[in-house]
Amino acid sequence: MKAREILTSPNLDGLTMIVDNLYTRKQSEDYKTARTLYDFFVSNFPNCLTLKLLKIYLSSSDQVLRLRSIGHLSETLPGLRNRNFKLSLVALHEIKPLLISCLTRQNPRKCDTNCLRVIVSFVAENVMSFYNGRWEELSEYILLLVNQDPIRAFSYFIELPLLYEDFINRFLEKLREEVYKVLLHPEKNKEEAWVLALTSAVKMGIEVSDSVMRREILHNVMKSAFEVMWLGMEREFAIRGLQYLDKYLAKEAKLCKWSSKQCGFVAAFAYAIAGVGTSTKEEAKKIFVMVTNMDKYVLNPAFKLEHFRVDNQDLGVDSDRELYYMFRQCTPMEVLSFFAIPGSDYRSREIAIKRLHDSLCDHTSSQWEIDVSEIRGLQPLLITCLKEEGLPENIYKILGQVVFHVAQETFNYEKDPWFDLWDYIG
Repeated sequence: MKAREILTSPNLDGLTMIVDNLYTRKQSEDYKTARTLYDFFVSNFPNCLTLKLLKIYLSSSDQVLRLRSIGHLSETLPGLRNRNFKLSLVALHEIKPLLISCLTRQNPRKCDTNCLRVIVSFVAENVMSFYNGRWEELSEYILLLVNQDPIRAFSYFIELPLLYEDFINRFLEKLREEVYKVLLHPEKNKEEAWVLALTSAVKMGIEVSDSVMRREILHNVMKSAFEVMWLGMEREFAIRGLQYLDKYLAKEAKLCKWSSKQCGFVAAFAYAIAGVGTSTKEEAKKIFVMVTNMDKYVLNPAFKLEHFRVDNQDLGVDSDRELYYMFRQCTPMEVLSFFAIPGSDYRSREIAIKRLHDSLCDHTSSQWEIDVSEIRGLQPLLITCLKEEGLPENIYKILGQVVFHVAQETFNYEKDPWFDLWDYIG
């Protein structure tokens, strides 16, 4: 069968044999012939090749063959993108519904999803060129996926190009809800799920035009990052998440033409996340430098590069306010737990202990009520904090005031004299 006939024939056997032979030994004649033909198809008939490989995936009952077909396609399309290749309008007309059928197959495997999301990304970019982004079927599919399998929905969402409002508005509210569920409960989710949720949150912040929603997204991302710190999961979640996000945003910056506001959001994210702890600064700095070097970025004098120095103790007024605001949303135990994390920068810890002191003062003056059991729950961790060596004098002084308030509340109850405090003093 001649090369062109393999692609023009309605029979898929010829291309199926080529796909299979690409997995034989590279020294074999079968592999060499298959590689020559496949490369010829990529160079001369990429539209038809894309269509045929999707048909193999959709029609075959052989799971290995199906994965090989989309595996080759997912490896091929990025190369075509680098050559500025665009699918033809005629090909897109056939590929769009075919790809949706591939996505909606029952019981998809993770390996299939990893390949399909690359293909969806490439096709969606082409749709943006020819249809002005109009692909309602894909938007409806993501909405369906958000309701049925949110983590898989995250993986598709982050690979999409910049979207028009009607496309994203169909599923935005539900997607945001599911992203927050994962971000704000890292202890209930695997690392991969949290990283995908983090990336989806940043992607949403880039996509939406509502500044209030952007602030809400940033607030919840920061709250999640602090939660990860409190749970001792910084290395597994925060650092690896930022490493993934650094590579992801670098790729996105090349593919998408961000506006000045979008650049500003990414810079604000990097600046804020650097204040979580010393170990986040390095990865956050990479993101910050990348986005501030973009043409559309508008200089923000509040963002200073010195903020990313590991030995830096001054987070700046804006960051101080942001931290204090976030601590206001937390329970006293959550705030104290953050303060107790060794390795956090002293400025952040000072803001945390100040917030805890303020909340206890409000309780004493009856402006805000804290349950007695919650105050008692602070006792063991406070003793641990008192025993920490090397605390700056100003922080230790505020810690002492916190202990005083807790002790005062405790000593009002004869059954709870806080013996551990007496032992520490003695």
